[in-house]
Amino acid sequence: MKKISSIIFFALVCALAAKALPFETTPSPSTYPIHWYQLKINGMYLYSCDGQWTDVEASPTASTTDAYLWCFVRTSSGKIVVYNKAERKYMRHGYSFTDNMSNAEINYVEEGSNNTFYICFKAENTTFYLDYDSDNGLHSPSWKMHTFTAIHALVQEDKPTPNGQLSLNLEVFDDYCMLNAVYSGSEECTVSLNVKGRPVNNPYRITRTYVDQELDVIATVTFNDMDPLVEHTTIVVPALPAQEFTGHIEVEFTENVNDCMIYADYIGPETYSLKFYVNGVEADNPYTIARTNVDQHITVKVRVEGRGRIPLEFEEEYTIPKYVEPDLDLTFIISGLSGSAADAEGSNTFSKLYDNNPYTKWFLSMDTWRPFFIDLRSSQSCVPVGYVMTTGDDTNTHPNRNPKAWKIYGLVGTGDWDEEWELLASVPNGAEAGLGTSNMTEYRFDIDGVNKEYRFFRFEVLELCGVEDDRHVFQLAEFRVRGHAYKALPGDVNGDGKVNVTDVTTLVNMILGVIPKDQEHADLTGDGKINVSDVTALINNILGI
Repeated sequence: MKKISSIIFFALVCALAAKALPFETTPSPSTYPIHWYQLKINGMYLYSCDGQWTDVEASPTASTTDAYLWCFVRTSSGKIVVYNKAERKYMRHGYSFTDNMSNAEINYVEEGSNNTFYICFKAENTTFYLDYDSDNGLHSPSWKMHTFTAIHALVQEDKPTPNGQLSLNLEVFDDYCMLNAVYSGSEECTVSLNVKGRPVNNPYRITRTYVDQELDVIATVTFNDMDPLVEHTTIVVPALPAQEFTGHIEVEFTENVNDCMIYADYIGPETYSLKFYVNGVEADNPYTIARTNVDQHITVKVRVEGRGRIPLEFEEEYTIPKYVEPDLDLTFIISGLSGSAADAEGSNTFSKLYDNNPYTKWFLSMDTWRPFFIDLRSSQSCVPVGYVMTTGDDTNTHPNRNPKAWKIYGLVGTGDWDEEWELLASVPNGAEAGLGTSNMTEYRFDIDGVNKEYRFFRFEVLELCGVEDDRHVFQLAEFRVRGHAYKALPGDVNGDGKVNVTDVTTLVNMILGVIPKDQEHADLTGDGKINVSDVTALINNILGI
């Protein structure tokens, strides 16, 4: 407790002593605010000069110029030294100056009486004083204790502020930019640049690239006695102008039996990268897509990019044609023609209808019209999907020889010749169905909704397109059936060749035990069971989920 009281007492003494001084001290000549005074002794005012014998003189005339202004700085040892504004130095020996504050402590201030003070000089434990008289002028050391008076010439000096502006200028050239930090004021200063966290020259050269560059920039103006000016910003160095590709994009579309392939390439001298998109999704190049039982429409987009190049794009829609089963090899077995092959003109018998030669034909000429047919046998059982008719070599000039109405039948061919022929297609008007009159031209027709295998087929002609010279003349160069091996449609539970709500009904009846279960066609999930999970899978199949 006693120690604390001593500390408080010492602080009070120091505070009273500081308060007794007839001036305000300044922590340092660079710390603001600064209190500037005129020093007066024996009616004379001290000022700094470049004299022959001394750097400090006295004048009877007061002035507020910098040479006459002084401030009082307290050193780290507690002494108070004197600093001149014009010289920007400390008083030493009373008549010279020094830059070093410690060296200035040889002169120090002591309190006098009645708001006065002494400027002292200590040598070998003896105190002398800075003095002035008319005979000797300003001199030290002196035994005379003449006091100084501090006259407040400036109440205080606040830190000055720059009178100019700091600006950052970016000048753009063909392949580079120059960044320059400029200060517009007249003060002595240093302007520096820092780009992306490191100091650089001012001005600073920046090489342009093919992309915009964002640079973090700090510009700083440093002064001798003022706070620095700082500008912190982001500048954008513009990219070099992009150039166009000189080449072009080529896209190759190849149609194969089971799939189609699309391949894109850029033909040109530039370095590039190529991106390939199908229906908006990036895909492999080349891109292969399987053909299905329906036409598929896709959008292909190709984008070529390169450094410093304007991207090159290509976009087009493509149709992936549905899969077409190859025509089957059909072999003639018997004709149901009323009469005999002798009705054919010369060698143009019914065998020409399946000899794969469009230059031959089956030719018939009748006085009285009667429907006729021809039965054909496939080399293997198949599901018919269509048929092809090839017109004769002079159909263009004899269009009435084309069949107008016909039917197509199928027979499973179990060996039982009493089994019934099943109707597969019926055409009442061939021209409307698509049978044309060009010579030796293939015309294709579809057989829809059949999902059952047949071995035998019947082509029955019911009516011709017209009469020629009062005779009924028929000709056709080729007839072929198109088909494929039996493939059960996923979800075709009832085997009608379609997948729809009737299959849902059949499947539910199987689960309820109304009809026998068909494990091969009803187990849609493949888990070995027929239950409600298969119904869900079937409904999702119908909905396309």
